[in-house]
Amino acid sequence: MEPYKEYYPLSKEKDIFSKDIKENTIEVFFTGAYYNEGKEDKDWKSLLSLKSNVKTSLIYKADIKYYFKDEFENTSISGVFPKAKMNEIWGHKIDFITLYDFEKLKR
Repeated sequence: MEPYKEYYPLSKEKDIFSKDIKENTIEVFFTGAYYNEGKEDKDWKSLLSLKSNVKTSLIYKADIKYYFKDEFENTSISGVFPKAKMNEIWGHKIDFITLYDFEKLKR
């Protein structure tokens, strides 16, 4: 995937994922994003978008580092589901995110 060098407009969804699907992969897109043309501070968010090319549901853990804090903190996530796109949106600027401990969802 090529680097995305702009902020992402949440009100106008763009197709950012690869057209060439690679089985058993998860595509990850993390960037600053905005509503309403980003005219006000409250319009700015952080976006994590995942596209699953796997055949099973997965759970994982995520730690984030907000721009106004020095340490990482754990955050809740929605999981990864077969052949689906998932979005996580935070109301503050996040400088870094770490995704780890991916495992099959136990039903």
